[in-house]
Amino acid sequence: MNSNKHTFNWEAPRLLGYTPEIHYADIDQDGQEEVVIILWLGTGTGMSMQELHVIKPDQWKEMNVPSADKAVSAFVTSKISNEKGDALIQIQVKGSTPSMVTMRYPDRGEDGNLGEKAGIGAVTYYMVEEGKLKAETNVYIGFLESIGTLTFTYKSGNDGMEPESIRFAPHEEYASYVVGKQL
Repeated sequence: MNSNKHTFNWEAPRLLGYTPEIHYADIDQDGQEEVVIILWLGTGTGMSMQELHVIKPDQWKEMNVPSADKAVSAFVTSKISNEKGDALIQIQVKGSTPSMVTMRYPDRGEDGNLGEKAGIGAVTYYMVEEGKLKAETNVYIGFLESIGTLTFTYKSGNDGMEPESIRFAPHEEYASYVVGKQL
């Protein structure tokens, strides 16, 4: 990189235990390394949020990289229903690696905290591994009750970066609730 200075209009709280991360990697496979900046926005009970920025250093322009929750929202659908007093949760992942997971939570069908579908993104982590930009974001029901994680790698797309190979995995303590899995 050269020694020129560039200013971007980003803001993040000063969290002494969570310093910003800077990575250099060719995440869009164009032969030139991008600058990947991961900022911590905050953490708390049931929440952990990071913000992602990717810069093309030859132009000093920010690439379009949707946040993990927005990136997967077009590929993931869910449904929560009451079946004989149990909560039945269906998570369907579309795309290059389609799958569907059905989970049955005993005696939770009448739980007023559960909505009609699962939420995505209360806990999100970004990382650069082996030259690839990856993300993990949680899937939750009720009041931020995390049941599993969506994991994917970003790839170059028509208008910036987009997700590929999205995978849902239930948390270990909820694995016994899985009643159906289709790949």
